Amino acid sequence: MNEQTENRLYAYEENERVTAEIEKIFSENVSNLKKMKKLKALRNEVSAPISRQHIEYFIKKINAAKRRIILKFISTAVVTAYLIFTLFRIYWYYKPEYNPFHSSTNITIIDLIVYSYFIPIILIVVYAIKSLLKRGGKANRQ
Repeated sequence: MNEQTENRLYAYEENERVTAEIEKIFSENVSNLKKMKKLKALRNEVSAPISRQHIEYFIKKINAAKRRIILKFISTAVVTAYLIFTLFRIYWYYKPEYNPFHSSTNITIIDLIVYSYFIPIILIVVYAIKSLLKRGGKANRQ
């Protein structure tokens, strides 16, 4: 056999071994974080590009699942906050004496809505700082 055929055969055998390892990892009843750690450790052990891409696919799949869970939580929180805000507005409409934001105070509902615009700005700044710190940590390790 020539060298190219041997390399293909090695890559195929390694990919079959990786497939068996991935099936074993996903059959365990552990958290996605532990699965992710095992997949990353497995990725460092393989040398064939097809095996690495196979492992990367499942890592991306776990990351996408985490992203969906986070987005679902954020959506639920926003909808719940809006529902509670609406219920309070209805309650304050019928019982204006209990409204803490009546016209005698300096803060109105519109002010609160405008102040809520700062929440995404704060989240973006925190994200930017975290990403800069991650890059700085990676640069120090290399």
